[in-house]
Amino acid sequence: MNYNLNYKNGDFKIFFEDGQLKEKGIVKNGELDGIWESYYENGTLKIKTTYNKGKNNGYYYSYYDNGQIKFETIYINNIRQNYYKWYDMNGNLIEENCTKTKVLLKKSTSKTIVRNIV
Repeated sequence: MNYNLNYKNGDFKIFFEDGQLKEKGIVKNGELDGIWESYYENGTLKIKTTYNKGKNNGYYYSYYDNGQIKFETIYINNIRQNYYKWYDMNGNLIEENCTKTKVLLKKSTSKTIVRNIV
Protein backbone atom coordinates (compact mmCIF):
# COMPACT_ATOMS: atom_id res chain seq x y z
CA MET A 1 0.00 0.00 0.00
CA ASN A 2 1.33 3.38 -0.95
CA TYR A 3 -0.51 6.41 0.37
CA ASN A 4 0.38 10.06 0.30
CA LEU A 5 -0.78 10.65 3.83
CA ASN A 6 -1.55 14.21 4.83
CA TYR A 7 -2.96 12.62 7.96
CA LYS A 8 -0.11 12.50 10.47
CA ASN A 9 -1.02 10.40 13.50
CA GLY A 10 -3.70 8.05 14.77
CA ASP A 11 -6.25 5.57 13.49
CA PHE A 12 -6.81 5.63 9.74
CA LYS A 13 -9.80 4.11 7.93
CA ILE A 14 -10.93 3.82 4.31
CA PHE A 15 -14.49 2.82 3.40
CA PHE A 16 -16.24 1.33 0.37
CA GLU A 17 -18.89 3.52 -1.26
CA ASP A 18 -21.61 1.72 0.73
CA GLY A 19 -19.92 2.67 4.02
CA GLN A 20 -18.44 -0.78 4.71
CA LEU A 21 -14.89 -0.75 6.11
CA LYS A 22 -12.27 -1.37 3.39
CA GLU A 23 -8.98 -0.77 5.27
CA LYS A 24 -7.85 0.26 8.70
CA GLY A 25 -4.56 0.86 10.41
CA ILE A 26 -2.41 3.35 12.25
CA VAL A 27 -0.50 6.31 10.89
CA LYS A 28 2.50 7.60 12.78
CA ASN A 29 4.38 10.67 11.59
CA GLY A 30 2.59 10.40 8.23
CA GLU A 31 3.64 6.77 7.63
CA LEU A 32 1.87 3.42 7.90
CA ASP A 33 2.74 1.88 11.25
CA GLY A 34 1.54 -1.17 13.15
CA ILE A 35 -1.09 -3.66 12.03
CA TRP A 36 -3.04 -2.88 8.85
CA GLU A 37 -6.08 -4.81 7.70
CA SER A 38 -7.95 -4.82 4.37
CA TYR A 39 -11.44 -6.26 3.92
CA TYR A 40 -13.60 -7.65 1.14
CA GLU A 41 -16.89 -5.87 0.44
CA ASN A 42 -18.68 -8.66 2.36
CA GLY A 43 -16.74 -7.63 5.51
CA THR A 44 -14.41 -10.65 5.55
CA LEU A 45 -10.72 -10.01 6.28
CA LYS A 46 -8.67 -9.91 3.04
CA ILE A 47 -5.14 -8.96 4.19
CA LYS A 48 -3.46 -8.49 7.55
CA THR A 49 0.08 -7.18 7.71
CA THR A 50 2.42 -5.08 9.82
CA TYR A 51 4.19 -1.85 8.94
CA ASN A 52 7.06 -0.07 10.65
CA LYS A 53 7.86 3.48 9.54
CA GLY A 54 6.02 3.01 6.25
CA LYS A 55 7.67 -0.30 5.34
CA ASN A 56 6.07 -3.73 5.38
CA ASN A 57 7.81 -5.47 8.27
CA GLY A 58 6.67 -8.75 9.79
CA TYR A 59 4.07 -11.35 8.96
CA TYR A 60 1.74 -10.86 5.99
CA TYR A 61 -1.48 -12.87 5.71
CA SER A 62 -3.90 -13.00 2.78
CA TYR A 63 -7.36 -14.61 3.01
CA TYR A 64 -10.00 -15.90 0.61
CA ASP A 65 -13.38 -14.17 0.73
CA ASN A 66 -14.74 -17.24 2.57
CA GLY A 67 -12.40 -16.41 5.50
CA GLN A 68 -9.88 -19.23 4.91
CA ILE A 69 -6.20 -18.34 4.87
CA LYS A 70 -4.78 -18.10 1.33
CA PHE A 71 -1.13 -17.07 1.76
CA GLU A 72 1.34 -16.20 4.49
CA THR A 73 4.87 -14.83 4.35
CA ILE A 74 7.28 -12.51 6.12
CA TYR A 75 8.50 -9.11 4.97
CA ILE A 76 11.57 -7.28 6.20
CA ASN A 77 11.94 -3.69 4.99
CA ASN A 78 9.41 -4.26 2.17
CA ILE A 79 11.28 -7.35 0.91
CA ARG A 80 9.51 -10.70 0.98
CA GLN A 81 11.61 -13.35 2.67
CA ASN A 82 12.16 -17.01 1.70
CA TYR A 83 9.31 -18.15 3.92
CA TYR A 84 5.84 -18.63 2.49
CA LYS A 85 2.83 -20.92 2.56
CA TRP A 86 -0.04 -21.17 0.05
CA TYR A 87 -3.41 -22.71 0.96
CA ASP A 88 -6.43 -23.81 -1.07
CA MET A 89 -9.91 -22.37 -0.47
CA ASN A 90 -10.57 -25.02 2.19
CA GLY A 91 -7.48 -24.08 4.24
CA ASN A 92 -5.35 -27.07 3.12
CA LEU A 93 -1.65 -26.35 2.69
CA ILE A 94 -0.70 -26.76 -1.00
CA GLU A 95 2.78 -25.23 -1.22
CA GLU A 96 5.41 -24.00 1.20
CA ASN A 97 8.96 -22.77 1.42
CA CYS A 98 10.25 -22.65 4.96
CA THR A 99 13.88 -21.81 4.33
CA LYS A 100 15.36 -20.48 7.53
CA THR A 101 14.96 -16.73 7.74
CA LYS A 102 16.38 -14.64 10.53
CA VAL A 103 13.68 -12.31 11.79
CA LEU A 104 14.59 -9.32 13.91
CA LEU A 105 12.07 -9.30 16.73
CA LYS A 106 13.36 -6.44 18.83
CA LYS A 107 16.23 -4.03 18.54
CA SER A 108 17.33 -1.69 21.26
CA THR A 109 20.55 -0.10 22.36
CA SER A 110 21.08 -2.82 24.95
CA LYS A 111 19.91 -6.01 23.26
CA THR A 112 18.88 -7.41 19.88
CA ILE A 113 16.66 -10.48 19.65
CA VAL A 114 16.76 -12.60 16.49
CA ARG A 115 14.68 -15.72 15.86
CA ASN A 116 15.04 -18.28 13.10
CA ILE A 117 11.81 -19.12 11.30
CA VAL A 118 11.77 -22.75 10.24
